[in-house]
Amino acid sequence: MADLIQVTSEELRERANEVRSQRTRNDEAIANIATLIRGLNEIWSGEAQVAFESKFHNMQGKFAEFSDHLERYSVMMDKSADELESKDKDLSSRINAFEI
Repeated sequence: MADLIQVTSEELRERANEVRSQRTRNDEAIANIATLIRGLNEIWSGEAQVAFESKFHNMQGKFAEFSDHLERYSVMMDKSADELESKDKDLSSRINAFEI
């Protein structure tokens, strides 16, 4: 027996757009943090500062990867919404074509 599906394609698309909005905010936050860290150069110098900035710089790949995963997740949600609509239309057509 199938599980009960209580989501609409519209809701899935709305949530996909919310994920995209959060992705944008996350990307902006990372960019702002990078600016703050670069700004430390004005008040902090030395090996520790270089190591601190280097560590953040080395994490950029992880930040970009996370952003990419969020986008891929939202695309998957959109595709799921499309598939849900398609299956519903297909089922409706089969039911309407059934003759008693």
